[in-house]
Amino acid sequence: MKHRIHTLIAALALLLFAVAASTASATEAVAKPGFPSGTWIGAGYGEAQIALDGDLITLYSTNLSFTLNVSKDRKVTGKGTLRSLQTGSGSVGSRITGVAKLTFSGTPTNVRYAGTQVVTTKFVDAAHVQGRTFTRRISGGLAINKARSCRVSGGHRFEGVTFTWKAALKGVTCR
Repeated sequence: MKHRIHTLIAALALLLFAVAASTASATEAVAKPGFPSGTWIGAGYGEAQIALDGDLITLYSTNLSFTLNVSKDRKVTGKGTLRSLQTGSGSVGSRITGVAKLTFSGTPTNVRYAGTQVVTTKFVDAAHVQGRTFTRRISGGLAINKARSCRVSGGHRFEGVTFTWKAALKGVTCR
């Protein structure tokens, strides 16, 4: 029974932190004017350490890479990849990975993304090894905190996860 509780706790933690990495708080304002027109290359990172139960420690990290194209008529298109890893130690060891191919859309001040995440789980205790793979839809937006002519950055904090990202205008040296 304790193994099932740890499994459930770890799986719920993954979903919580995947949501934290993929959505910004509704109270966060989007900076104006956002992304100027051009091609933008960006990357982001988030991490957290959470103690879920007396003997179970979970580490979580996520990485985002993306390329955005912002047209002169203020439309955003693009592609990216979101990767997450959650490892747990204690009486139940766990490894949960998630990979999502993302498609970006929206406007320079409201960049949205959506994709399908493939999640693979593995849980190990003294007597059992179990896991599974499943897919789920994810969506969210890039919370913009600062926008300049050649660099845009942002991020948010939610439930212990700090996620930050930066994007630079392709072919431009930003000073």
